[in-house]
Amino acid sequence: MTGEWWYWNIVSKLKEHSLSMGVSLEDCVRIIEAIEEVKNIPGDLAEVGVAEGGSAAVICEAKKEKTVHLFDTFEGLPELGEEDKGSAFIKGQYFAEYLRVKKFFKQYSNVYIYKGLFPKSGEAIEDKKFSFVHLDVDLYKSTYDCLNFFWPRMNIGGILISHDYQTEPGVKKAFDDYFQDSVSIEVPDKSQCLIRKV
Repeated sequence: MTGEWWYWNIVSKLKEHSLSMGVSLEDCVRIIEAIEEVKNIPGDLAEVGVAEGGSAAVICEAKKEKTVHLFDTFEGLPELGEEDKGSAFIKGQYFAEYLRVKKFFKQYSNVYIYKGLFPKSGEAIEDKKFSFVHLDVDLYKSTYDCLNFFWPRMNIGGILISHDYQTEPGVKKAFDDYFQDSVSIEVPDKSQCLIRKV
C-alpha cells in the first residue's frame, strides 16, 4: 500500500455507494503507516467521526485480521461549545446516511458500526482494548470525551491520531486539557497529531 493506486481504489469503491472520500492522500498514508506500526500490538482499531466513511475505509483496507469499531452520530456534528468559538463548523455538518454507510462496510469482515453520540454509543465496547484509534470529531467536547474513553484503553505501543489538531482550537484545547503535557504530541503536518502509548 505504498503507492497511490490503493487510494484511488478506495475512492472508486466509495463513489459506487454515492459516498465521498473526504480525507487527503497524505492523511491516509499516515493512518496506514500507523496501523502497520501497531500490527503486532494487541487490541482492536477504532474511529470516531466516520461521516461518509473515507478514512474508515482506509482503516478497513489496512487492518488485516483486526476488529474495527466505527462511530458516528450519522446526524452531523452536535452543538458547538464555548471552547469551539471561532470555528467554521456548524451543528449538523457532515451528516451522512447511516444505512448507505453501513451497506458499504458490509464488504469488510470484523467491522462494527455504532450510531449515536459518543461516548454513549461506546458502551458496547467498554471492555475492549485498542492498538489504534483515529479521531475526526472536530469539536472540543467530542475530542475530550474520546480521549477520556480511549486513552486508558490503549495498549502500550498503541497509536492515536486526531484530525484538525492544528486547525481547530477546540480540538487542540481538548488535548491540552486532557494530557496536561504528560505525553509527547507529534505534529507531522498542518492538521493531524499523533500520540503513542508508552
